[in-house]
Amino acid sequence: MGIKQWVILLSVLVFIFGIYQASEAAVLDSVIIVFDEPTLQKGFPVFSPDQKFCVPVFPGFFKDKLSVKVSRATLEEAVPTGKKILSEVYLLDMKPGYQGVLKKAQLVSFSVNNVAEVKNPQINFYDRAKQIWRPLETKIDLKNNRVQAYTIFPYAKVAVLG
Repeated sequence: MGIKQWVILLSVLVFIFGIYQASEAAVLDSVIIVFDEPTLQKGFPVFSPDQKFCVPVFPGFFKDKLSVKVSRATLEEAVPTGKKILSEVYLLDMKPGYQGVLKKAQLVSFSVNNVAEVKNPQINFYDRAKQIWRPLETKIDLKNNRVQAYTIFPYAKVAVLG
């Protein structure tokens, strides 16, 4: 095999590897978990790929059916004046087998570096109807550098603002 054929072969391999890497990167930005009934009875935490966002599905909280998708999202919306983003932005998509708001409020939890040094960290969701970020009642866990809140919305773009 001549040098020209080796260059062509190497180019093809690099191209194929590049496509594979790009497809893997897209997959790593989302986590999708479909729960069966035994797992719903035991409960299971759903973490974002970077482990900084968590949706703990508590034992017995949902009955028959549930799927949870957590994806990293882009920040396209304006942040309120005087606030800044303290976390990644995530899209939470829960499908409990019925439509509408959740029957029980679901806990969401973010890891925030040095949360004790941050002034007023709050978990917010983006209200598409009003086109504003709206705060959720947030609790701060200083020991574990986490902020937590409950939401009734099965589909929401969420982030920590401070």
